[in-house]
Amino acid sequence: MTNESNTLDNSNEINFPSDTEISNTQGDENDRQVANKNLGLWSTNGRIGRVRYFNRLTLPVLFVYAVYGILIYYSLTATPAAAETAASAFTISQFVLGIPLTISALIQGKRRLNDLNKSGWLMLLFFIPLINLIPFIMVTFIKGSDGDNRFGAEPSPLTSNEMTLFWFLTGLSVVACVALASLTL
Repeated sequence: MTNESNTLDNSNEINFPSDTEISNTQGDENDRQVANKNLGLWSTNGRIGRVRYFNRLTLPVLFVYAVYGILIYYSLTATPAAAETAASAFTISQFVLGIPLTISALIQGKRRLNDLNKSGWLMLLFFIPLINLIPFIMVTFIKGSDGDNRFGAEPSPLTSNEMTLFWFLTGLSVVACVALASLTL
């Protein structure tokens, strides 16, 4: 009878979570919030979607090419001595701006491939002519995997500012392409 009364008493007990169970639950929630947060341009961890990839790649590229265009225009229209200085500045700017741009593009491409649940090592395919179309199509057009994958939590939803930037950069890219095409005519 005492056995039955112990069983009966145990079934009526209220089990409160221990402090460690509470802190583990809060830690899991905090980890998810940190995982969904934008980690920054230079972080190789986490995942980014197609629009963020486009924004993070296109904005610096347009800036660098604008600087290159100004230097080239100045070197073509300036006096010979000034043109030589502008040409030197262009060469130096290719290293100063081009190397960080390339590193940033590789990092963003790696994070985009992680969103597709693919290894960042596939970025090496970008260096092989014609084969580079495969990873280009993957990172540009294919939707990332739903939910968490082996590279982290699903990217946080886009904000209206990110979508506005996307459409602005898309329009600016089209205008830049048309402007460059008109210069060659």
